[in-house]
Amino acid sequence: MNGSFANPINAEPAPEAAPPATPRRLSDLQKTITMAQIAKAAGVSQGAISSLLNDRDYGIRVSDKTRERVFRVCREMGYIPNDLRAVVRMYPEVGDFCVLIAEEDFAGGIGNPGVTRLMETVLREAAPYSVTVCPYRRSTDYNDPQQLPTAITAGVASKFIFAGPANPVLAKAIIQKGLPVAWLGGDLPMEGVRCFLSDLPAACRQALQKLQASGHDRVLLFSELESSPASSFVSTIAHNRMLQETLRQFPGFSEVLPCASTLEAGLLAYETFATSQAAPSAAVFLNDRAAVGFHLAASLRNPATHVPVISLDGQSSNQERVHGVSILRAPVEKMVTDALRWVATAVNSGCLHESGKEVYVHVWEQTPDADPRIGS
Repeated sequence: MNGSFANPINAEPAPEAAPPATPRRLSDLQKTITMAQIAKAAGVSQGAISSLLNDRDYGIRVSDKTRERVFRVCREMGYIPNDLRAVVRMYPEVGDFCVLIAEEDFAGGIGNPGVTRLMETVLREAAPYSVTVCPYRRSTDYNDPQQLPTAITAGVASKFIFAGPANPVLAKAIIQKGLPVAWLGGDLPMEGVRCFLSDLPAACRQALQKLQASGHDRVLLFSELESSPASSFVSTIAHNRMLQETLRQFPGFSEVLPCASTLEAGLLAYETFATSQAAPSAAVFLNDRAAVGFHLAASLRNPATHVPVISLDGQSSNQERVHGVSILRAPVEKMVTDALRWVATAVNSGCLHESGKEVYVHVWEQTPDADPRIGS
Protein backbone atom coordinates (compact mmCIF):
# COMPACT_ATOMS: atom_id res chain seq x y z
CA MET A 1 0.00 0.00 0.00
CA ASN A 2 1.45 3.32 -1.06
CA GLY A 3 2.56 5.49 1.85
CA SER A 4 2.30 2.74 4.45
CA PHE A 5 4.68 0.17 5.86
CA ALA A 6 3.60 -3.36 5.16
CA ASN A 7 5.62 -4.87 8.00
CA PRO A 8 6.59 -2.10 10.46
CA ILE A 9 8.15 -4.48 12.98
CA ASN A 10 10.46 -6.53 10.73
CA ALA A 11 11.62 -4.17 8.00
CA GLU A 12 14.07 -6.71 6.48
CA PRO A 13 13.37 -10.12 8.04
CA ALA A 14 15.46 -13.16 7.25
CA PRO A 15 13.52 -15.54 5.01
CA GLU A 16 13.10 -18.18 7.71
CA ALA A 17 11.99 -15.61 10.29
CA ALA A 18 9.20 -14.06 8.25
CA PRO A 19 5.95 -13.87 10.26
CA PRO A 20 2.76 -15.45 8.96
CA ALA A 21 0.88 -13.49 6.31
CA THR A 22 -2.26 -13.45 8.44
CA PRO A 23 -1.94 -11.93 11.95
CA ARG A 24 -2.56 -14.40 14.77
CA ARG A 25 -4.02 -13.83 18.20
CA LEU A 26 -2.60 -15.22 21.45
CA SER A 27 -5.67 -17.43 21.71
CA ASP A 28 -4.39 -19.33 18.64
CA LEU A 29 -1.20 -20.37 20.44
CA GLN A 30 -0.27 -23.01 22.98
CA LYS A 31 1.48 -22.56 26.32
CA THR A 32 2.00 -26.20 27.24
CA ILE A 33 5.24 -26.53 25.25
CA THR A 34 8.34 -27.07 27.41
CA MET A 35 11.82 -25.67 26.87
CA ALA A 36 13.15 -29.22 26.61
CA GLN A 37 10.84 -29.87 23.65
CA ILE A 38 11.93 -26.62 21.97
CA ALA A 39 15.63 -27.42 22.56
CA LYS A 40 15.24 -30.86 21.02
CA ALA A 41 13.32 -29.56 17.98
CA ALA A 42 15.79 -26.70 17.40
CA GLY A 43 18.90 -28.79 18.08
CA VAL A 44 20.33 -26.52 20.79
CA SER A 45 20.89 -26.70 24.53
CA GLN A 46 18.21 -25.85 27.10
CA GLY A 47 20.58 -23.17 28.42
CA ALA A 48 20.57 -21.43 25.05
CA ILE A 49 16.77 -21.65 24.92
CA SER A 50 16.47 -20.15 28.41
CA SER A 51 18.88 -17.33 27.53
CA LEU A 52 16.92 -16.42 24.41
CA LEU A 53 13.41 -16.68 25.79
CA ASN A 54 14.11 -14.97 29.12
CA ASP A 55 16.23 -12.22 27.54
CA ARG A 56 19.10 -12.89 29.95
CA ASP A 57 22.82 -13.44 29.48
CA TYR A 58 23.80 -16.78 31.00
CA GLY A 59 27.25 -16.71 29.40
CA ILE A 60 26.00 -18.73 26.43
CA ARG A 61 26.81 -17.34 22.99
CA VAL A 62 23.92 -17.67 20.57
CA SER A 63 24.36 -16.64 16.92
CA ASP A 64 21.72 -14.67 15.04
CA LYS A 65 21.14 -17.69 12.80
CA THR A 66 20.52 -19.93 15.82
CA ARG A 67 18.26 -17.27 17.38
CA GLU A 68 16.09 -17.14 14.26
CA ARG A 69 15.96 -20.96 14.08
CA VAL A 70 14.82 -21.16 17.70
CA PHE A 71 12.18 -18.48 17.18
CA ARG A 72 10.97 -20.24 14.03
CA VAL A 73 10.59 -23.51 15.94
CA CYS A 74 8.74 -21.70 18.73
CA ARG A 75 6.35 -20.16 16.22
CA GLU A 76 5.75 -23.51 14.56
CA MET A 77 5.09 -25.19 17.91
CA GLY A 78 2.93 -22.30 19.16
CA TYR A 79 4.99 -21.64 22.29
CA ILE A 80 4.24 -18.46 24.29
CA PRO A 81 7.07 -17.05 26.46
CA ASN A 82 6.19 -15.54 29.83
CA ASP A 83 8.06 -12.30 29.02
CA LEU A 84 5.99 -9.89 26.87
CA ARG A 85 9.16 -8.67 25.16
CA ALA A 86 9.96 -12.20 24.04
CA VAL A 87 6.36 -12.63 22.84
CA VAL A 88 6.66 -9.53 20.67
CA ARG A 89 10.03 -10.55 19.20
CA MET A 90 8.77 -14.05 18.45
CA TYR A 91 5.27 -13.12 17.28
CA PRO A 92 5.50 -9.55 15.97
CA GLU A 93 2.07 -9.96 14.41
CA VAL A 94 0.38 -10.12 17.84
CA GLY A 95 2.13 -7.06 19.28
CA ASP A 96 -0.69 -4.62 18.70
CA PHE A 97 -0.60 -0.83 18.63
CA CYS A 98 -2.19 1.11 21.48
CA VAL A 99 -3.08 4.79 21.11
CA LEU A 100 -3.73 6.64 24.37
CA ILE A 101 -5.50 9.99 24.01
CA ALA A 102 -5.73 12.73 26.64
CA GLU A 103 -9.50 12.98 26.84
CA GLU A 104 -9.46 16.25 28.81
CA ASP A 105 -7.41 17.98 26.11
CA PHE A 106 -9.46 17.19 23.03
CA ALA A 107 -12.84 18.86 22.80
CA GLY A 108 -15.37 16.36 21.45
CA GLY A 109 -13.24 13.32 22.24
CA ILE A 110 -12.91 10.91 19.33
CA GLY A 111 -15.00 13.31 17.23
CA ASN A 112 -12.39 16.04 17.57
CA PRO A 113 -11.00 16.92 14.10
CA GLY A 114 -7.42 16.47 15.28
CA VAL A 115 -8.21 13.07 16.77
CA THR A 116 -10.01 12.11 13.57
CA ARG A 117 -6.91 12.88 11.52
CA LEU A 118 -4.78 11.00 14.04
CA MET A 119 -6.90 7.83 13.96
CA GLU A 120 -7.37 7.88 10.17
CA THR A 121 -3.60 7.80 9.80
CA VAL A 122 -3.07 5.17 12.51
CA LEU A 123 -5.65 2.78 11.06
CA ARG A 124 -4.27 3.22 7.54
CA GLU A 125 -0.59 2.87 8.40
CA ALA A 126 -0.83 0.17 11.10
CA ALA A 127 -2.76 -2.33 8.93
CA PRO A 128 -2.99 -5.29 9.23
CA TYR A 129 -2.12 -4.94 12.92
CA SER A 130 -4.97 -4.22 15.31
CA VAL A 131 -5.20 -0.91 17.17
CA THR A 132 -6.54 -0.29 20.66
CA VAL A 133 -7.68 3.23 21.62
CA CYS A 134 -7.64 4.17 25.29
CA PRO A 135 -8.17 7.49 27.13
CA TYR A 136 -5.96 8.92 29.84
CA ARG A 137 -6.52 11.94 32.06
CA ARG A 138 -4.17 14.66 33.26
CA SER A 139 -6.05 14.87 36.56
CA THR A 140 -5.66 11.18 37.47
CA ASP A 141 -2.97 10.09 39.93
CA TYR A 142 -1.32 7.23 38.07
CA ASN A 143 1.12 6.61 40.92
CA ASP A 144 -1.64 4.31 42.11
CA PRO A 145 -1.16 1.18 39.94
CA GLN A 146 -4.90 0.48 40.07
CA GLN A 147 -5.51 3.73 38.19
CA LEU A 148 -3.32 2.76 35.24
CA PRO A 149 -5.21 2.19 31.95
CA THR A 150 -5.99 -1.47 31.36
CA ALA A 151 -4.19 -1.30 28.02
CA ILE A 152 -0.93 -0.78 29.94
CA THR A 153 -1.44 -3.34 32.69
CA ALA A 154 -2.94 -6.11 30.54
CA GLY A 155 -3.21 -7.20 26.94
CA VAL A 156 -0.61 -7.81 24.24
CA ALA A 157 -0.06 -4.23 23.03
CA SER A 158 3.64 -3.54 22.65
CA LYS A 159 3.69 -0.34 20.61
CA PHE A 160 2.37 2.56 22.66
CA ILE A 161 1.63 6.00 21.20
CA PHE A 162 0.32 8.87 23.32
CA ALA A 163 -1.42 11.99 22.03
CA GLY A 164 -1.58 14.93 24.41
CA PRO A 165 0.34 16.38 27.37
CA ALA A 166 3.25 14.30 28.61
CA ASN A 167 2.77 12.17 31.71
CA PRO A 168 6.04 10.73 33.09
CA VAL A 169 4.28 8.24 35.38
CA LEU A 170 2.44 6.61 32.46
CA ALA A 171 5.61 6.56 30.37
CA LYS A 172 7.56 4.95 33.22
CA ALA A 173 4.92 2.22 33.63
CA ILE A 174 5.46 1.19 30.00
CA ILE A 175 9.24 1.56 30.00
CA GLN A 176 9.46 -0.69 33.08
CA LYS A 177 7.93 -3.42 30.91
CA GLY A 178 10.88 -3.02 28.55
CA LEU A 179 8.85 -1.22 25.88
CA PRO A 180 9.37 2.17 24.22
CA VAL A 181 6.94 5.10 24.07
CA ALA A 182 6.15 7.48 21.22
CA TRP A 183 4.52 10.74 22.33
CA LEU A 184 2.66 13.16 20.05
CA GLY A 185 2.60 16.68 21.47
CA GLY A 186 4.27 15.91 24.78
CA ASP A 187 7.82 17.07 25.42
CA LEU A 188 9.19 14.45 27.83
CA PRO A 189 13.00 14.10 28.15
CA MET A 190 12.99 10.51 29.41
CA GLU A 191 15.02 7.51 28.31
CA GLY A 192 12.87 5.29 26.12
CA VAL A 193 10.51 8.10 25.04
CA ARG A 194 10.55 9.73 21.61
CA CYS A 195 8.51 12.91 21.22
CA PHE A 196 6.95 14.19 18.01
CA LEU A 197 6.12 17.91 18.15
CA SER A 198 4.86 20.57 15.77
CA ASP A 199 6.89 23.79 15.79
CA LEU A 200 4.23 26.21 16.99
CA PRO A 201 6.66 29.07 17.81
CA ALA A 202 8.06 28.94 14.27
CA ALA A 203 4.53 28.93 12.84
CA CYS A 204 3.64 31.98 14.95
CA ARG A 205 6.77 33.84 13.78
CA GLN A 206 6.02 32.96 10.17
CA ALA A 207 2.42 34.16 10.43
CA LEU A 208 3.39 37.50 11.99
CA GLN A 209 6.20 38.06 9.50
CA LYS A 210 3.83 37.35 6.61
CA LEU A 211 1.28 39.83 7.95
CA GLN A 212 3.96 42.42 8.60
CA ALA A 213 5.27 42.06 5.05
CA SER A 214 1.70 42.59 3.78
CA GLY A 215 1.42 45.92 5.62
CA HIS A 216 -0.39 44.78 8.77
CA ASP A 217 1.53 46.35 11.64
CA ARG A 218 -1.15 45.80 14.30
CA VAL A 219 -2.36 42.24 14.85
CA LEU A 220 -4.58 40.70 17.49
CA LEU A 221 -3.48 37.21 18.46
CA PHE A 222 -6.14 35.11 20.18
CA SER A 223 -4.72 32.44 22.48
CA GLU A 224 -6.78 29.63 24.00
CA LEU A 225 -8.45 29.61 27.40
CA GLU A 226 -6.40 27.49 29.77
CA SER A 227 -9.63 26.02 31.15
CA SER A 228 -10.80 24.80 27.75
CA PRO A 229 -9.60 21.67 25.91
CA ALA A 230 -6.96 22.20 23.28
CA SER A 231 -7.72 21.04 19.77
CA SER A 232 -4.18 19.96 18.91
CA PHE A 233 -1.72 17.52 20.48
CA VAL A 234 -0.07 20.19 22.64
CA SER A 235 -1.82 21.27 25.83
CA THR A 236 -3.43 24.71 25.99
CA ILE A 237 -1.08 25.88 28.73
CA ALA A 238 1.95 24.85 26.68
CA HIS A 239 0.48 26.52 23.59
CA ASN A 240 0.05 29.84 25.37
CA ARG A 241 3.50 29.69 26.96
CA MET A 242 5.09 29.12 23.57
CA LEU A 243 3.24 32.11 22.12
CA GLN A 244 4.26 34.46 24.90
CA GLU A 245 7.90 33.50 24.38
CA THR A 246 7.63 33.98 20.62
CA LEU A 247 5.87 37.35 20.81
CA ARG A 248 8.77 38.85 22.71
CA GLN A 249 10.44 39.02 19.30
CA PHE A 250 7.67 41.32 18.03
CA PRO A 251 7.47 44.17 20.57
CA GLY A 252 4.66 46.64 19.95
CA PHE A 253 3.38 44.56 17.05
CA SER A 254 0.83 42.17 18.53
CA GLU A 255 -1.64 41.99 21.37
CA VAL A 256 -2.69 38.66 22.90
CA LEU A 257 -6.23 38.01 24.11
CA PRO A 258 -7.83 34.75 25.33
CA CYS A 259 -10.43 33.02 23.17
CA ALA A 260 -12.25 29.72 23.56
CA SER A 261 -11.91 27.06 20.85
CA THR A 262 -15.42 27.39 19.41
CA LEU A 263 -17.20 29.03 16.49
CA GLU A 264 -19.23 31.19 18.88
CA ALA A 265 -16.08 32.42 20.61
CA GLY A 266 -14.70 33.44 17.23
CA LEU A 267 -17.86 35.46 16.52
CA LEU A 268 -17.44 37.32 19.81
CA ALA A 269 -13.72 37.78 19.16
CA TYR A 270 -14.55 39.95 16.17
CA GLU A 271 -16.48 42.33 18.42
CA THR A 272 -13.34 42.71 20.53
CA PHE A 273 -11.28 43.19 17.38
CA ALA A 274 -13.61 45.82 15.91
CA THR A 275 -13.72 47.92 19.09
CA SER A 276 -10.02 47.63 20.02
CA GLN A 277 -8.28 50.97 20.53
CA ALA A 278 -5.18 49.49 18.93
CA ALA A 279 -7.02 49.49 15.57
CA PRO A 280 -5.72 46.06 14.43
CA SER A 281 -6.03 45.05 10.79
CA ALA A 282 -5.45 41.26 11.03
CA ALA A 283 -5.96 38.38 13.45
CA VAL A 284 -4.17 35.14 14.32
CA PHE A 285 -5.87 32.23 16.13
CA LEU A 286 -4.77 28.96 17.70
CA ASN A 287 -7.97 27.21 16.67
CA ASP A 288 -9.58 26.67 13.27
CA ARG A 289 -13.16 26.90 14.51
CA ALA A 290 -12.63 30.17 16.36
CA ALA A 291 -10.85 31.57 13.30
CA VAL A 292 -13.76 30.61 11.04
CA GLY A 293 -16.24 32.23 13.46
CA PHE A 294 -14.18 35.43 13.39
CA HIS A 295 -14.14 35.43 9.58
CA LEU A 296 -17.92 34.94 9.42
CA ALA A 297 -18.51 37.86 11.78
CA ALA A 298 -16.10 40.09 9.87
CA SER A 299 -17.77 39.22 6.55
CA LEU A 300 -21.23 40.05 7.93
CA ARG A 301 -20.31 43.21 9.83
CA ASN A 302 -17.94 44.76 7.30
CA PRO A 303 -18.19 42.96 3.95
CA ALA A 304 -16.37 45.76 2.11
CA THR A 305 -13.16 45.25 4.09
CA HIS A 306 -11.26 41.99 4.00
CA VAL A 307 -9.57 41.15 7.30
CA PRO A 308 -6.75 38.59 6.96
CA VAL A 309 -7.20 35.69 9.39
CA ILE A 310 -4.57 33.02 10.10
CA SER A 311 -5.04 29.84 12.13
CA LEU A 312 -2.02 28.07 13.61
CA ASP A 313 -4.13 25.05 14.50
CA GLY A 314 -4.64 23.28 11.20
CA GLN A 315 -6.18 20.28 12.96
CA SER A 316 -9.46 20.37 11.06
CA SER A 317 -10.19 17.22 9.11
CA ASN A 318 -10.40 17.15 5.34
CA GLN A 319 -14.18 16.83 5.61
CA GLU A 320 -14.57 20.15 7.42
CA ARG A 321 -15.18 23.21 5.27
CA VAL A 322 -12.90 26.06 6.27
CA HIS A 323 -13.41 29.34 4.38
CA GLY A 324 -11.68 32.69 4.57
CA VAL A 325 -8.85 31.52 6.82
CA SER A 326 -5.21 30.99 5.87
CA ILE A 327 -4.01 27.94 7.77
CA LEU A 328 -0.53 27.00 8.92
CA ARG A 329 -1.27 23.31 9.26
CA ALA A 330 0.64 20.99 11.55
CA PRO A 331 1.73 17.93 9.48
CA VAL A 332 -0.25 15.51 11.64
CA GLU A 333 -0.20 12.63 9.15
CA LYS A 334 3.59 12.67 8.87
CA MET A 335 4.01 13.03 12.63
CA VAL A 336 1.77 10.02 13.28
CA THR A 337 3.38 7.91 10.55
CA ASP A 338 6.88 8.66 11.87
CA ALA A 339 5.77 7.83 15.42
CA LEU A 340 4.32 4.49 14.31
CA ARG A 341 7.45 3.56 12.43
CA TRP A 342 9.77 4.61 15.22
CA VAL A 343 7.99 2.68 17.97
CA ALA A 344 7.66 -0.43 15.78
CA THR A 345 11.35 -0.33 14.89
CA ALA A 346 12.36 0.26 18.52
CA VAL A 347 10.31 -2.73 19.70
CA ASN A 348 11.74 -5.02 17.05
CA SER A 349 15.36 -3.96 17.46
CA GLY A 350 15.29 -3.86 21.25
CA CYS A 351 16.76 -0.34 21.20
CA LEU A 352 14.62 0.84 24.07
CA HIS A 353 17.01 3.47 25.38
CA GLU A 354 16.56 5.99 22.58
CA SER A 355 15.07 9.30 23.51
CA GLY A 356 14.83 12.79 22.05
CA LYS A 357 12.31 14.52 19.86
CA GLU A 358 11.36 15.29 16.28
CA VAL A 359 10.06 18.79 15.50
CA TYR A 360 7.87 19.43 12.46
CA VAL A 361 7.32 22.66 10.53
CA HIS A 362 3.76 23.83 9.82
CA VAL A 363 2.84 24.22 6.16
CA TRP A 364 0.58 26.79 4.52
CA GLU A 365 -2.84 25.73 3.31
CA GLN A 366 -4.87 28.25 1.36
CA THR A 367 -8.64 27.99 1.73
CA PRO A 368 -11.48 29.51 -0.30
CA ASP A 369 -12.03 33.27 0.26
CA ALA A 370 -8.75 33.65 2.16
CA ASP A 371 -6.42 36.56 1.42
CA PRO A 372 -4.30 35.37 -1.56
CA ARG A 373 -1.31 37.37 -0.29
CA ILE A 374 -1.23 35.31 2.89
CA GLY A 375 -0.12 31.70 2.87
CA SER A 376 1.52 31.69 -0.54
